[in-house]
Amino acid sequence: TCDNECNVCGAPNANFKAHEYDNTCDNECNVCGAPNANFKAHEYDNDCDNTCNVCGAANADLKEHVYDDCEDTDCNVCGNTREADTHDYQPTGNYVDVAYIEKKCSKCKKIIAEDVRDGYVVARTQAEAQAALDGDINGKTLVLLGDADFGVLYVRIREDVDTLINDGWAGGDNHSFIRVFNGVKIIGASETKKAAVDAIVFEAWDCTPDDNQHSNSASSPYLSAHIQVVDFAVENVEFSGTATAINLDGKISVNGLTINKCKMVGNDDSVANKVRFICRTTGSNAKLDLDGNSIMTIGELKNITVNDCEIENVYQVVELRGTENVTITNNKFTNISDRVILLTIDGVAYTGTITITGNEATNIGERFVRFNGQGYTEVEGENVYATIVVSNNTIVGYTGTDKTVIKITATDKPENVTCENNTLASSANDESKTLQVVKADDDDKADAIMTEIYVFVQDASNILPDPTVNE
Repeated sequence: TCDNECNVCGAPNANFKAHEYDNTCDNECNVCGAPNANFKAHEYDNDCDNTCNVCGAANADLKEHVYDDCEDTDCNVCGNTREADTHDYQPTGNYVDVAYIEKKCSKCKKIIAEDVRDGYVVARTQAEAQAALDGDINGKTLVLLGDADFGVLYVRIREDVDTLINDGWAGGDNHSFIRVFNGVKIIGASETKKAAVDAIVFEAWDCTPDDNQHSNSASSPYLSAHIQVVDFAVENVEFSGTATAINLDGKISVNGLTINKCKMVGNDDSVANKVRFICRTTGSNAKLDLDGNSIMTIGELKNITVNDCEIENVYQVVELRGTENVTITNNKFTNISDRVILLTIDGVAYTGTITITGNEATNIGERFVRFNGQGYTEVEGENVYATIVVSNNTIVGYTGTDKTVIKITATDKPENVTCENNTLASSANDESKTLQVVKADDDDKADAIMTEIYVFVQDASNILPDPTVNE
């Protein structure tokens, strides 16, 4: 159509149309498809230029500018130079290198690791962690990196810093000290890779020096160590099961101890050696005086919390004496050879509010809960007895010989005891049954009428309920 001369006679084309091209860089006529006699190829300044210098057409192979971050001035693709931008870093809530606070730029998405926040101390080795605990640790969080093995961490007195209670005993140059740990938190910096620790040892006893540690010694003590714990927390730590994770025996008092999101996996040796997760195996309420003033009550335990932990292959999980306010919630206990939770009296009864809820126990060799010695606190001249709540716990696989999988005795106020919605199944594939609560003055009478595993609550009223009725 664009040919205006007949190839036979040379006459002009009555339907002639001139060539039409989109632009100089278009090499194909829109009418006849003929090539462009004046064709020029597209010209762009660089790969990131989107406007042809010849025809103004967009770049079909356009590439975006790429800069390393806000401060990078040279494009990695075309070399274009720009003015540097300012980062806008925002905290992400995570740790970098499982230690430092992570921040990400909202513009370039660059992630940086800033120095740890005020009040945080980072440890990459056992020595660094111990130095932190031996230093000015009150009110601070000790962050343990997940790739290290921290062994045993000692919570202990410092002879050159802590309060001297008694300078010199008969028969030797000995000293008695007290140290207060207030607002201390030990955390593994990652939930997915918890910090590895053998045990946290509260070194509260009569001691002799031993390679910069203090070994327990009943004979010729060099010093007597007293530890007072206030609002102490442990989180995201995995205990090895080689020793009891947190032992509260000795000359210690506690007002606030929270163990959260921790793990402990033991083995046959853990069971044979009676390894527990947390314990105090002796009771005491002796007063410690300084200049005629009482400064602590030895053996006093208040406000103990174990939450969202996983404990496996140990002798017991919790054994405590004379404790005020205990909360054990949302934990998983597996292959526990003896009683899972034991609260009992040894000089001092348990008081306050005891809450055991939402736990899962699998393959336990003894009672899930054993309480003995409901105590009271005096409030405005009246005795207020402990409130006990054991509810919504799931037990799968109970191999104990006692039919009372939950047993609560020495209850002066059984009306303060609530046991409900606790279930038991023989195995994971069996149907769960709600445990029946039976109240009587002794469990032998309850055993006489019960054929299945049940909950026993001692009741001095000596009234047995209808065994077919759940309370």
